[in-house]
Amino acid sequence: MFKRSITADLYAPKNIADELDAKSPGFQYYWRRFILDNWQKYQLPLAAGIFLVVLCIVFLLDHIRTVAQQELSLMIQRQQLQIQALQAEMKQRAIKQFTQNDAVNDVNNDDELAIPEVKYWGMMRVGSSTKALIEINHHQKLLKVGQEVDDGWLVKNFDQELIWFESKQGRLLKISMEVPS
Repeated sequence: MFKRSITADLYAPKNIADELDAKSPGFQYYWRRFILDNWQKYQLPLAAGIFLVVLCIVFLLDHIRTVAQQELSLMIQRQQLQIQALQAEMKQRAIKQFTQNDAVNDVNNDDELAIPEVKYWGMMRVGSSTKALIEINHHQKLLKVGQEVDDGWLVKNFDQELIWFESKQGRLLKISMEVPS
């Protein structure tokens, strides 16, 4: 049998030093000199090219932002027109419904004349209770269910979109939420 002694010399990398010696300092000097010469020769055109590319990118991003802004403004205008059309339709329906009720209930003329001008602006959480924000004859009030409004009208119920009032005679009045314009 052969005995073999394990030493550090057996595992030392021999080829690393050989590769370093293979590249002469003249080769490194040539490449370094080549890069520096070309940089000095083309420094101004490279800097100008980089500047122009950055400038083009800035103009492109500005154009994209402008186009997106125009599209957004068009969408907002369309929605405003839709809202105005819906408000006009709601007013026509309310007037039509009011005139139909007026024709049907000639007996309750005194009661209809006592209907206040009410605008429902939505619900608000006040403390531990939820109250309805309404505007009566240009005065805003927070009311809860069962509270008297004006001239014998009580708040019967309200939700996100509608509020119901009940008169002392038992008539119900339903008002939809106002959309601010």
